[in-house]
Amino acid sequence: MNEISEKLITLRNYFMSNRRVGHSCAMLKGAEQKDCIVIVGHMEQGKRQFSSLPPDRIFVSIHNLDSLRGLQKPMVFDNYALEILFSEASVEIAGLRAEVKRWRDSAKANLRIL
Repeated sequence: MNEISEKLITLRNYFMSNRRVGHSCAMLKGAEQKDCIVIVGHMEQGKRQFSSLPPDRIFVSIHNLDSLRGLQKPMVFDNYALEILFSEASVEIAGLRAEVKRWRDSAKANLRIL
């Protein structure tokens, strides 16, 4: 496995195996004290989960990052948004690696024919 894939999988697994240790609470404390953008996995879930934040905090879904255009604030990530990001990136990297392998195998086969 490629180094970046291993890192992403390790981080995803860490989040998944260490639930309820305070990831969200730690992020929440920082977001309470500093005007920021909060990246969440899903908008409704994020707004419900972090409803105690001051009303000027901006919530952005990991699925709609175009909303970041024009903003200039610090950004914090909910652990669920990171888990989604790590999982999707790992799957995409695996797919790209498989595609490269198919192309290489095809190129080798074509060279043998010549």
